[in-house]
Amino acid sequence: MRQRFIIPDMVRGAAVLLMVGFHFCYNLQYFQVADIDITQDRFWTGLRSIIVGTFIFIAGMSLHLSCLKRSSWLEHLYRQKLLAACALVVSLATYPIFPESWIYFGVLHFILTARLLGYAFCGFLGLNLVMGCLAIWAGTALQSPLFDPKWINWIGFSADKPFTEDYVPIFPWIGVFFLGMAAGKLFEQAARLNPIIQSKNGGPVARVLAGIGRNSLAIYMLHQPVLMGTMYLVLIIF
Repeated sequence: MRQRFIIPDMVRGAAVLLMVGFHFCYNLQYFQVADIDITQDRFWTGLRSIIVGTFIFIAGMSLHLSCLKRSSWLEHLYRQKLLAACALVVSLATYPIFPESWIYFGVLHFILTARLLGYAFCGFLGLNLVMGCLAIWAGTALQSPLFDPKWINWIGFSADKPFTEDYVPIFPWIGVFFLGMAAGKLFEQAARLNPIIQSKNGGPVARVLAGIGRNSLAIYMLHQPVLMGTMYLVLIIF
């Protein structure tokens, strides 16, 4: 059995910490504790893009590395059941809280779709690089009102960003995923030559970040209810 590399887990762990901090600031705005324009200010929208992009890039890397251990499409499909269940829970949980802006295609929905589509392209370095660049270009350069309706705007290309709490359309983000798959191929090749990359060990900070990264899905699902619930109670008490 191939070992799990620590470096992708460390990067994912760092992204998790940024995500938790971002959502803490979002909650400050939501509860009107601080005057933060987190949905329009360029700093916050840029930070969100960095966090989402990091998750998606590492998801692409991880798909390539996991493909090395899986023998069939059916096994890969079976492995997505937890991710699919979590994406469904996010949609069902946000609908009663945010009926006008519930999450119908957020980051979990995207990663699930990308992992299903990307399996066919595992192992192709040049192809993933080309597809990644083309997808990013198409998703950022091409827009049309034809893609504005909710039933189709999850693909991307919409002229107006939909009103939803989390929106990660296929284009341009699938391009970041493909580039992550290409990086996974390069990482695999480098790990064969460099024992340091192969190592699962590291300093205390590296181990903590990697541990967070390995549990990123659980943290993603739990952190906002905990943050919002705690902040709500604190505001009631004080």
